Amino acid sequence: MMSAHPTPDAPVARALEEALEAVATEPVRIAVIARALRDAGRASIPERGPEVLEFAEGPFRRALATRIGDDVADEVLDQLRPVLQRAARRSSMQPISSAQLQSPAQSRAAEPVPTPTFVPLRTTSPPQPLELFLDDEEFQAPGDLGEEPGSGVYVSARPRTDPAPGGPLPLVFFATQDASASGALAHALGGRATVRVVEGLLELLDALEEDPEAARVLILDGGYPSIQIPSLITVAPELAGRTRVVVWRAFEGDRAALASAPSDVTSAWIRCHSRGLDELAELCARTLALP
Repeated sequence: MMSAHPTPDAPVARALEEALEAVATEPVRIAVIARALRDAGRASIPERGPEVLEFAEGPFRRALATRIGDDVADEVLDQLRPVLQRAARRSSMQPISSAQLQSPAQSRAAEPVPTPTFVPLRTTSPPQPLELFLDDEEFQAPGDLGEEPGSGVYVSARPRTDPAPGGPLPLVFFATQDASASGALAHALGGRATVRVVEGLLELLDALEEDPEAARVLILDGGYPSIQIPSLITVAPELAGRTRVVVWRAFEGDRAALASAPSDVTSAWIRCHSRGLDELAELCARTLALP
């Protein structure tokens, strides 16, 4: 994955990062680079030779287009093309530096010339405020994150949307390493939703793109997690308005991570203090408005 501060010896990686900063949030940038590297079968971004253009015009562009659209992806590639072409002309046996990727006029200048600034191509609307929805007396308004409500289950502010009639089955993504729990949850839901185990953050981000119309819940299993809560917090903007998050079997470290997160990131997350799978299934059913 691309580091937050590429070194001077990685000018292509730095150029890609600056281009992404102009059009995408940090979680999206991380996801784009991670997916591009995975699809290319590489551990790092190529810095010289024909592999530079192959990577940028292939896996990188596809990953970027998936996240922000073809038009913006093409504009980003157009801005990057001079840097990419100069890097592509360098032999894999030759050393490379930022100065060598600059134009001849820039290379002769007395003062170093910074990498060109990328103008933002798109802005995103701020998240809409969430409406408080309480189903019935079984659901209680949250106190602090360490409180154990008497009913064992409570919800925080969240939107509610019912599945479209005749549409796809709602999806329950289960971030757990407990195979028996996922099977028991699927049984408890009785075919009203599809339970899918996700084994990592990148798998989750990919899965979110597969069926964007389906109603979705993500369950984070604090007891046997396949995705750590701090990691999920970094991509929370990707989930907002699309996937409701349920934190189940959370421990003190999880509660501390939630308490320290920005309130606008986790305010819509649902905390399930009951450790029973029947109660968890009932919470999923209520959250997804299942019959």
